[in-house]
Amino acid sequence: MSLPYPRVEVALVLVAILLFSPGCSSPPRGESDSKPTSEPELAVESARPMSAERAALHLASFDKVWTTIRDRHYDETLGGVDWEAVRTELRPRVVAATSDEEVRRILQDMISRLGLSHFQIIPSAAIDLMEEVEEAEDERQGFAEDSDAAPVSGESATERAGDGKASSGARESASKRKRRRGGLGRPGLDLRVLDGRAIVTRVRPGGPADRAGIRTGWSIVEIDGRNIGPVIETLLETYADQSLGSFSMRQAIRGRFTGQPGDEIAVVLEDADDARHEVEVELAPSPGKFARFGQIGEYVEFESRTIDGDIGYIRFDIFLGPSLLPDFQAEIEKYRDLPAPGVIVDIRGNPGGIGMFASALSGWFFENDGAPDSGLELGRMVTRDRGYPLIFSVNPRVDAYPGKVAVLVDGCSVSTSEIMAGGLRDLGRARVFGTRTAGAALPSVIERLPNGDAFQYAIANYISKSGEVLEGRGVEPQEVVELSREALLDGRDNVIEAAVHWIRAE
Repeated sequence: MSLPYPRVEVALVLVAILLFSPGCSSPPRGESDSKPTSEPELAVESARPMSAERAALHLASFDKVWTTIRDRHYDETLGGVDWEAVRTELRPRVVAATSDEEVRRILQDMISRLGLSHFQIIPSAAIDLMEEVEEAEDERQGFAEDSDAAPVSGESATERAGDGKASSGARESASKRKRRRGGLGRPGLDLRVLDGRAIVTRVRPGGPADRAGIRTGWSIVEIDGRNIGPVIETLLETYADQSLGSFSMRQAIRGRFTGQPGDEIAVVLEDADDARHEVEVELAPSPGKFARFGQIGEYVEFESRTIDGDIGYIRFDIFLGPSLLPDFQAEIEKYRDLPAPGVIVDIRGNPGGIGMFASALSGWFFENDGAPDSGLELGRMVTRDRGYPLIFSVNPRVDAYPGKVAVLVDGCSVSTSEIMAGGLRDLGRARVFGTRTAGAALPSVIERLPNGDAFQYAIANYISKSGEVLEGRGVEPQEVVELSREALLDGRDNVIEAAVHWIRAE
């Protein structure tokens, strides 16, 4: 899956019945490409001489992936793909491969023929990195328990107008910088590609980007001396008319903002007047809570506040961790007792997580009438044998929140986010604002391969409450609201404003 950053994109994927988005390592649906689509920095391992033993492990891995899809895919027709022909074509290429990365590309090519989300090969080094991340987090938390010292943070950087190119100093520092992608460092910002430009959509107050002087609405021009314009052009062409396009473009650019706490990233941005600002963003640890589930781990950032006087606003960036459910409950009860006329649940950019969390959270918006079975559901998973489906049942709560509910989504809302938004919409309990979601809502599992890599594959198809297949289609909001750069430059969020206007209306 792809969580907020590419270390997640490669390593932190769907496990068991988790519902995460696919990594950007897969080509767009319906395309086959033997070239790697992830960035070179994320390739994880360099080529090395292939021993006979290693070659045998790769061949066994190919056979396992091919056989697993043949026997366990939820659609026994594989969407019409001639799976025997695929094996005949690609197996000899694995035999002739000379590096681990070449084998990964072949395997990714094979599974991309299905044209579905939640199928990917996860390099072994990415999983090893997850272990390093967890160890580092353990050390960090241990330090925090014994000290009142603040976590590593960035210093404010000088911003100045430039001539459109990064200074020689910035380029020199960038060339000397040997950051490892996928570390614990975070820049404290989010972005989207709007009208062909990478626009800063959120800046965490007090975070690295904020201290560097970066503001919402600014356009990102260069990262570490590299102009990202051509990157965006390529991404726009590659993901044209693809439901995962927005998500994939965001991840590709956010991947350049990763590293270890203390690493500095040179960034050139343009403000509302197209004046250039050259800043250094020093990465810092995430302020969120670290959560682990199986081979998946990520920081969970949870935000709740009152806006426009008395309207509740809740935002969280992943459906994961033991703290999410009680944190959500506490805030909902607070807004219920206020009482708030409406609550906004912002899951824009949320890549999913534990599927049943969508059911658990949604229950707080339905009052328990004492019936033994409410019959409420967000949707259901249908497996290959068409037996008993996995139903995302909603359990109503005693003293549930009775007010209006607005759910905010966009093209970077994936999997569990789509299940929750679409289900609440179909049940008539919430109004959805924003843009169409990513259309990647398949449950999947992860299995280790003989060569040490891992294989993520979908095991069922998701059908929404209204009977729609979300895969490749996504959830269409009742109120389509495109995020506005002009509003962001003015310090506003026009999607939130639309939700507030609806809540205030009689």
